[in-house]
Amino acid sequence: MKILLRLLFVATVGCAYAFVDSVFMRKSVHTSKIKSFFSQSKEYDVLAFGPSYMYCTFSPPELFRRYGLRSFVMGSPCQPINETAYFIKEALKVSTAKVVVLCADMIVFSPDLYIHKSSFVHEALDGFPSGCTRIGMIMNLHTDSSIDEFLFP
Repeated sequence: MKILLRLLFVATVGCAYAFVDSVFMRKSVHTSKIKSFFSQSKEYDVLAFGPSYMYCTFSPPELFRRYGLRSFVMGSPCQPINETAYFIKEALKVSTAKVVVLCADMIVFSPDLYIHKSSFVHEALDGFPSGCTRIGMIMNLHTDSSIDEFLFP
């Protein structure tokens, strides 16, 4: 009986956290776009990942108009390469793609030397689905603020 009550308590706390997390999460264009990708089950021909260079220059509507390819850009400001790796891993779990395009210019910046502003990290992270992958991503952040800010918005 005690085990059942403990499981019920953990489930209640987990559900409450998920609700509070979605209510207090920062809203932005990038956050909404990333969240919409993970909430829908649409297949894409091309998935593009990377920092602002990617989402400012890669045009899914143009790719569809010219070649009939469905594509999605999973970019956010100053997205570091280690965050991009998490995005690729998680995106390929929910959608298969024939081509993955990676803008890897952030690879030249050492994570220890390039500390990200928390607002840029929120742009990428707040739309990312909750779970073990998101927690792992948070634990590997190199940011100018506390990790608690990203675990508990």
